[in-house]
Amino acid sequence: MTKDYYREARAIARMMHSEGHFDWANRLEASIEEGATVTEILMMLRWNLSEFWALGLGSSELNGLTHDLDCAIDAALQ
Repeated sequence: MTKDYYREARAIARMMHSEGHFDWANRLEASIEEGATVTEILMMLRWNLSEFWALGLGSSELNGLTHDLDCAIDAALQ
């Protein structure tokens, strides 16, 4: 089964939005919409996810999902 990074990032963005992290949600959506290549999009997602997770801004569930997707993207880019 193939991992759908974009779908997962959009789900995380919706959760960020529901928790009041509007700017971070917009950053994830913008990464997907504005990236020119898959690699560029994944790199932007990884950067934003890792920054959000490092700051510990979300709920434990949101931070866990953010960290998991960040790690998955990092592995895909290796």
